[in-house]
Amino acid sequence: MAIGTNKEGMLAGVCSRLAARLKWNVWAIRAVLLILLVAEPLFTALGYALAAFIVSGFDRYGNTTDASSKPVTSLESPELASRKKRIDDLEQRFSKWEQSLHKD
Repeated sequence: MAIGTNKEGMLAGVCSRLAARLKWNVWAIRAVLLILLVAEPLFTALGYALAAFIVSGFDRYGNTTDASSKPVTSLESPELASRKKRIDDLEQRFSKWEQSLHKD
């Protein structure tokens, strides 16, 4: 895999692979990378290029991460999941109520 876009990540898949390995949010990894780019651009760019080279070697030789370790793409928690369920329930109730108003 050459350095470029891929189906897993934006540039070389480094942040998405790291997020999958650490089970973090991929955008949190990207934010840390951005902060490092502002603080130390040369070393961060060299480190990213090295990481991209290593990640491409993983793909070439079949040393990929296991299928169960996917990057966390949302900030879900049990509390947010229960809120989403309540909101979905309220939306269904509201839709039913709205439909009953239009029948009259």
